[in-house]
Amino acid sequence: KIVLPYYIRYGAGLNSVVVWDDSWAQMIKDNHLIIVEWIRAKKIIYLQNRNPSVPGIIYKLDAEGTRKLDYVRGLWNGVMKHDHIIDVYSGIELNGKRYDIDHFIPWSYVTTDELWNLVPAEKAVNIKKSNNLPDWSKYFRKFLDGQVQLFDSIHKYDDIRDLFEKCRKDNLNALWAAELYDLNDRNQFKGLIEENMRPVYTAARIQGYSIWFM
Repeated sequence: KIVLPYYIRYGAGLNSVVVWDDSWAQMIKDNHLIIVEWIRAKKIIYLQNRNPSVPGIIYKLDAEGTRKLDYVRGLWNGVMKHDHIIDVYSGIELNGKRYDIDHFIPWSYVTTDELWNLVPAEKAVNIKKSNNLPDWSKYFRKFLDGQVQLFDSIHKYDDIRDLFEKCRKDNLNALWAAELYDLNDRNQFKGLIEENMRPVYTAARIQGYSIWFM
């Protein structure tokens, strides 16, 4: 016997009512959170499919908005113990106290803390950059040089490799970047970053983000 979740008991005009089956009503009450999350997931898929130029819609709808940069900062602190790190935007040499972790493409657009989009930046410069896109022609090659420096350090130093492994869970979630820092070819590494960042940067520009430069 098929039991329908509900039926409509017709009356005159607004006197019609929806009558729920008791067993279905109880099931919905018992599984309310699961059902709500299923509906939410379907809405997110719907929105993402119709807005392909907007990355990370699921994160934009996440009420927590948790930033996960502690391990990334620890990683760059480790690199600074071995090598000089130069601020991409100002050319200032950085140390473990005077810098922020900056999202090259603003966090408000990508809403993720992916390692390949992060760069150390002098605090005052990072404040000036704010929620803008750094000029691609002026800064991207310098940003890429910083990423190569990180890439080389991960391959060269055991302590940096250990710090990098701590970043995997929270800071390497993009499918294309899962094994990015494990590559053995520098040129392939640089090519993948540019190939995947350029369209995101362009989409952010189309969405109205301003271009910034020093």
